[in-house]
Amino acid sequence: MKKIIFSCALVIFSVAILHFSAELVYSLFISEKVPYRYDRELGWVAKSDFVLHKNAYDNFGHEYQVDVSTNSYGFRAWGKINTDKKKILFIGDSYTGDPNMSDDDSYFGQVGKLTGYEIFAYGGGGYGTLQELMILKKYVKMIDPDVFVLQFCENDFENNSFDFEGSSIVRNQKNLRPYLDGEKIIYRIPDDNWYRYLYVHSVVFRFSDIILQNIQYKIYNDYRSSADNDKEKIDREMLKAVRITGTLLKMMAKAVPSKTKLASFPGSTEDHAMTERWDGIAKEAGFATYPDVSLAVEKAEKEGVFVRAADGGHWGPAGHIIAGRVLARDITKLLHVNQKKTVN
Repeated sequence: MKKIIFSCALVIFSVAILHFSAELVYSLFISEKVPYRYDRELGWVAKSDFVLHKNAYDNFGHEYQVDVSTNSYGFRAWGKINTDKKKILFIGDSYTGDPNMSDDDSYFGQVGKLTGYEIFAYGGGGYGTLQELMILKKYVKMIDPDVFVLQFCENDFENNSFDFEGSSIVRNQKNLRPYLDGEKIIYRIPDDNWYRYLYVHSVVFRFSDIILQNIQYKIYNDYRSSADNDKEKIDREMLKAVRITGTLLKMMAKAVPSKTKLASFPGSTEDHAMTERWDGIAKEAGFATYPDVSLAVEKAEKEGVFVRAADGGHWGPAGHIIAGRVLARDITKLLHVNQKKTVN
């Protein structure tokens, strides 16, 4: 009996030491490099007053410097509010928020340099349209932008649907994010659920969950198992997700001041069906749509330009330069003003 008690005590002590060590390592060496933090309402938000300096690589292996910072609101760009210049507000997901590119060299930074407009930019990696809407509502009156630009991603359709995302293996997003259900905002799990508690309080749990997700992805070669890939079911869920997304875009249109012009561009146009769905519902909600942004990036990539970051998906330096140049031209045309700098 004593041996059993001793063994149990040793296991408990070892787990406690492991947990304490992981928390210590995370707080000392990793936490300061993570740009997001948990938020009960939105699931996660960009950290305020975040600063990161690192070396990064494009998809060819070229090294470049990344300098990222946020203000007290978590914005990567916060121009002058009281100004005679045009004010452009960008909100998006990882293409806007993740630290793959320096603030000044990102697509929104390029727009600012090329046009002289005051730039405001907020991004949350993995965000769906409802989360972006919630950020918009929180800050749009304060900024009072001349143009609101929504950076869209094709996976936003799934991220916006409670049912469609239900079979996803990305638990640290679907279990935390809010969803629109009719006129209500709902969550997949309540505040007192064990997953949410462990996610918030345990580094070991968060890393274990990510490791499990990576293992599942290698097995399924997808973010859902083959058992959940019934084509007819997915088509039905996609139609529902498109309707929800269209509703959210219309809610965005209602949330901005009447003078504010609306625009949107996708991070990718490689899936033509997804692009057409986004284009249709965005135009219906009153957005000017700019698929030419990602089309220009993809055209350069086909011509041999290394436009991607090291992950092979997000834009690297060349991609951001191209996207920023096209956006600067499109936004200026939308505003019907002359640019202060020439955009080729």
